[in-house]
Amino acid sequence: MTTKNKSRKPAPRVPNEVTASIEPVKEDDVNADQFISTSMLGEIRRRQRRKPKDTPVG
Repeated sequence: MTTKNKSRKPAPRVPNEVTASIEPVKEDDVNADQFISTSMLGEIRRRQRRKPKDTPVG
């Protein structure tokens, strides 16, 4: 993995049916890299909200 100032370029293997399903749903002004990045951030945030808090209340 190459590290630059603000980004990394991982090379995950993605099934063809997943990559093919990106085009019909992404917006015209967004490329596939931006779509994947935004999707990953959304999934991370969703899982963080779902995760129980470690600090007890009261």
